[in-house]
Amino acid sequence: MLKGSDATAYQAFADSVAGSKVFGTKVFGTNEKKLLGTEVSNVLSALAQVGEHLGAELIKAIASSEILKIPAGINGSLTSRTSGTGPRASVYYTYKINQKINVCKDANGNITGLPASCEVSVVMDLELASIGQGGPTGNGTSKFIQFPALQLNVTTLTASNSYVSVAVPAGNQLLNIGLLYAQVEQDADDKLTGALAIVEEVVANNLTLQIRDAQSVAVLEAKLTGGWNSLEVNVDMAAEDTTLELINLADVDLGASLSLKNGSGDELKGDLSAGAAIVGEGPFTYVFAKELEKVGEDAANFLGANAEVNYSAVVGGSTLFSNTVKGGRASNESLSLDSFKVQHGGLTYELAGEFSEKGEILALTAVDPVSGVKIEISTTGGVTSGRVTSATGTQLGTVAKNASGKLEITYTDGSTQLL
Repeated sequence: MLKGSDATAYQAFADSVAGSKVFGTKVFGTNEKKLLGTEVSNVLSALAQVGEHLGAELIKAIASSEILKIPAGINGSLTSRTSGTGPRASVYYTYKINQKINVCKDANGNITGLPASCEVSVVMDLELASIGQGGPTGNGTSKFIQFPALQLNVTTLTASNSYVSVAVPAGNQLLNIGLLYAQVEQDADDKLTGALAIVEEVVANNLTLQIRDAQSVAVLEAKLTGGWNSLEVNVDMAAEDTTLELINLADVDLGASLSLKNGSGDELKGDLSAGAAIVGEGPFTYVFAKELEKVGEDAANFLGANAEVNYSAVVGGSTLFSNTVKGGRASNESLSLDSFKVQHGGLTYELAGEFSEKGEILALTAVDPVSGVKIEISTTGGVTSGRVTSATGTQLGTVAKNASGKLEITYTDGSTQLL
């Protein structure tokens, strides 16, 4: 779609951010492409270790029992204070850490990578508060905690190695949760085998995550707003294949933005609004085997979802393209693309359709804004077919799968073209 100087400018921008350490490269000897770079993965690994330590310490403080094993080698501290008494008391938990963590260690504790990449500095000062509800409760024997009126307040949250940094900017009430209930199941060796979670009245207030490349100054920033009214899931990890039972999901209304910038201020940005809910009646169980198995879903009962993304690319001070994508999960077996529009050079390119969850086209309509040529494709009884027409409705060709199973246009003059 982009041509000439626009195509050159956008390709230069894409190359600059793709070449940064924010994004991944092909794994040696394969065609596998990693989404995030090794440096980002190392930094996120250190954050995950600290998060695991925080979670285990918090559960122990609430339940007065070490339900989850507290990881060794992490020196974060958790303190608490109470304001007020009785059922209206508020309880505040403060977690602090300032530590370098080496994430490149084998099972024997031997370091397997270079310090510049593997040593991650984590600095964290955050507060988890239970406001005006008497504070959280828990029980080590029943292995549960209940945390009402939870607020997340961040003073500092950063992690970095010599190449990239990950940060959550400071703010109060970045996340509010009306009720967090969690109960776990463990085997005789205290290995986690299952978990029940109920999370109600969730609201995110511009909760932001920033990933920066120190050398190329590429920045990936994500923001989250909105939330949901009720979510209840039960996870079973005892069998070979993990299963997730979705018991309840109601009133999901999320907003998010994703921005990618380089050092010159060029930006690719998308703003998302999304919703989800159980259509009909649940619960549904999802088995994570080689192929996802959905139990309980049918044409009238399934997990529905919808999303709309407004996107744009501004390079060299000019908007190269922009517009909107709308779609969702239309049934228990298909995804809908209600509208995919791209504006460029005064023209609007648009297509719409429906696809199977394996990516097969069930229906598709696309129009060339220059010539007015329209392509229409549909699948009936497992057979995919379609036609190509001019702006005046004259048929120019037909669409069908060729012997290789690929969609191909056969024009009225006998020539062919793969889609």
